Amino acid sequence: MNFRRLAYAVSRLVTLLFRRRYRVPVGQIPLVRVDVPVTGLPPHLKDFTIGVMSDLHLGALVDPEYIRAAAERLAAERPDLIVVAGDFVSEAAAVPLLAEVLAPVRDAWGVLCHEPDFADRVAERHRVAVQISGHSHGGQVRLPFIGPPLLPPLGRRYVAGLYRAPFCQVYTSRGLGVAHLPLRFLCPPEISVLRMAEGMECPASPEGR
Repeated sequence: MNFRRLAYAVSRLVTLLFRRRYRVPVGQIPLVRVDVPVTGLPPHLKDFTIGVMSDLHLGALVDPEYIRAAAERLAAERPDLIVVAGDFVSEAAAVPLLAEVLAPVRDAWGVLCHEPDFADRVAERHRVAVQISGHSHGGQVRLPFIGPPLLPPLGRRYVAGLYRAPFCQVYTSRGLGVAHLPLRFLCPPEISVLRMAEGMECPASPEGR
């Protein structure tokens, strides 16, 4: 049995023992507002807003009603565009739930670059201003003075928030769902609204893990 199958089996066992799926009351889901400065932003994109959801992980560990409530809350913000940055389900049996839970944001776009660390592979000629990603869950568990003890491959540099990569900016959402265990610690979920603004681009460097 490989590690992924073992981790999934353990997560199912924990869920059965605790008889609960991960959820957060919709009023307690952090709505993160971020201004994203872009040098030379075209005038017609000034104040353009992008709503972001990521890492739904529908399945045994995540309550689908919680994801739908988060989608409704994000839709109520009326951003100009909504993107869902990957990891829709954790198991094939959850695929039929997607249409229902994402109905409030049915015009949302999927994002091609789920893993944030791919930002290091963006070249200047690609002319990418902002990459929107998920994948890391912000660590899902963050220990005081240490940070996240475990991070997935391609999610170890740009862990959560807005960063400057070599030739683009990258925003990494902490996401909504969970993987392996139905819990988060010092790392709440989020939905986000990014506002495009003219200005000097983000100077923040990656965590470099």
